[in-house]
Amino acid sequence: MSEKVIAGKFNDELAEKIPWRTWSDYPDNPIIKPLFGDVVADPTVLNPSESHDGRWHMFLCATWNLIVHMVSDDGINWQPLEHYDWTGFSPFMFKEDGKYYLFYQRMERLTDTCSIACRVSEDLNNWSERHDIIKPELDWENMDLRPTVRNACVMKTPQNKYRLYYSGGVKILDDLGFEEPAYVGMAEADNILGPYVKRPEPILVPHKKDPWRNIGCGGMKVCYLEDQKIYLGFNNGIYSDEQNHSRSAIHMLVSEDGLEWFDVPGNPILSCQPGWKESLVYQLCLVNEKGKLWVYYNCREGWKKGIERIGLAISNEGI
Repeated sequence: MSEKVIAGKFNDELAEKIPWRTWSDYPDNPIIKPLFGDVVADPTVLNPSESHDGRWHMFLCATWNLIVHMVSDDGINWQPLEHYDWTGFSPFMFKEDGKYYLFYQRMERLTDTCSIACRVSEDLNNWSERHDIIKPELDWENMDLRPTVRNACVMKTPQNKYRLYYSGGVKILDDLGFEEPAYVGMAEADNILGPYVKRPEPILVPHKKDPWRNIGCGGMKVCYLEDQKIYLGFNNGIYSDEQNHSRSAIHMLVSEDGLEWFDVPGNPILSCQPGWKESLVYQLCLVNEKGKLWVYYNCREGWKKGIERIGLAISNEGI
């Protein structure tokens, strides 16, 4: 598979359409610490305008296979409400026509593969049986440790197609002791639960000359801005720094078709810093809160013996 640097020049007209260029960390970060053990990760959030009860709702991973439902009155202070032992992680929420669709990564123990599944609810409490969405089938989805598709992001295109962005394949990171995604792919469907048709080749590919994605492409969350007629992507590439430490940072990407992507000038918007986000700044959720974008994100302090927490960054300008 050919390598591709995810960087390039785009015209000034496209550049001027990009909102949310500057960001501030919430001053009391991190906002969520591990509930038990050393890890809390992979947040997906509904704000009051999206929920049925006017509250904030978050689904996240409290361990590598337990999804926890949390609630908040302000999006800052969170309390656990329920947990689901679905052998799943990396949740993503999509709402449409009064129904909540919770996509997540499911570990299939018998085949040692990771697939993407979905459960449906009308009240965020009672959930349907599991719907299987996609499984790893392509060559680039089967790398290093196990066949893997994960990190779902579902959005609706202007053509009323359901577009599923997802990570495929993994790379083992020796200094961390676990794997991170190698590629980002895309699939489309006429119905939200599928069947989804995959593009045969990934849309984001790691490249040794890309300083932010020289190991892998991590995951990506995507939104379409109708007024600007552009797609915005928020991508956490996986890279090795000058000391050969594995790291991750969050970048904004822009695209006119959601397939060919360019780094926005000024990247990364969120990067590693000494302390609670020393090594990795990665999995994230986008929330449009009254025109400003809130990004909930996952950070790791340390490498093999690390602690993971959740932080919040807010755009300094709205649309």
